[in-house]
Amino acid sequence: MRLAIALAVLLVATAAMANPIAIELYVDFDPPNFVPSVYPDPYTTVDAYVVAELYHPQPVESISFDLNVWGGTATVSGPFVSGDPSVQVQIVENGITVFNPDCWDTYPATLGYLPLLYLGSPGLVEILPHGDHGHTFHTCGDPGETFDYCYVMHGGLGMEPSGPVSYCGNPVENVTWGAVKALFR
Repeated sequence: MRLAIALAVLLVATAAMANPIAIELYVDFDPPNFVPSVYPDPYTTVDAYVVAELYHPQPVESISFDLNVWGGTATVSGPFVSGDPSVQVQIVENGITVFNPDCWDTYPATLGYLPLLYLGSPGLVEILPHGDHGHTFHTCGDPGETFDYCYVMHGGLGMEPSGPVSYCGNPVENVTWGAVKALFR
């Protein structure tokens, strides 16, 4: 009995180590080098790149999100731009959808960048859910499927960003140890 419980705990721990929490979208100031914060001189132009690191078995066709520059740290000096001419960017009042007809199948994938003029005070470039589509990505295929991405990492201008932010709930059910032991009786 104790051996069965020990094996169950070992299997759960092994699964947790094999599938760590992955940051799925993040702000990077020097892709692909993962530079989550910069300390530029005031009134310097900085590009805040949005990078996808999706761990999904199917190639991805589109990703929806929104960007917010927090803290009065910078002013946006242009629209969100893709560096790849085949990638289409749809900007609406409620967010940004980046569409790749060739599909992303290798990661990290740089989706594009937001040009900013840094004003000198610390703040964040936040990745937020799209106002209409939420925090979603759509796979390639006919038809493709839509999934939620959960973890994002904001970028820091003149400061370090906080750790990953989750837009999904906790999938683990809250139970007592007695309830777990009862499963093995």
